[in-house]
Amino acid sequence: MLLTLDTVLLFVSDISKMKQFYHEVFGLSILEEIPGEWVLLSAGTVKIGLHKIGEGYTSITVHTSIETNTKLIFETAENIESLHAMFNAKNITVQNITSFDQYPYRLFMGNDPEGNVFQVMQKK
Repeated sequence: MLLTLDTVLLFVSDISKMKQFYHEVFGLSILEEIPGEWVLLSAGTVKIGLHKIGEGYTSITVHTSIETNTKLIFETAENIESLHAMFNAKNITVQNITSFDQYPYRLFMGNDPEGNVFQVMQKK
């Protein structure tokens, strides 16, 4: 069986803040939206869905540390130093650009407004 990934869904506390982050910072286009409940963003061949977390979970404190099981990885053909500088200019904390010997990418990581890890990578 061959499956392809269509959509990654994140349950979030603040739809507006998360939509703004991924739309304005990452430049993802909005495909559909139910204000305050749902936003679907285009991230190349995969979509990212932001869904308002259910009432049963709203009392849970938003997890804002690097210790999360969610990581969104974005590949870019743009200059990674310029993107890194843009994130810093927008006061988004990101780690230093790094690479590994046998890995064909340079990369940096950060956290979105609700603590999910994102990684931006560029081929060497």
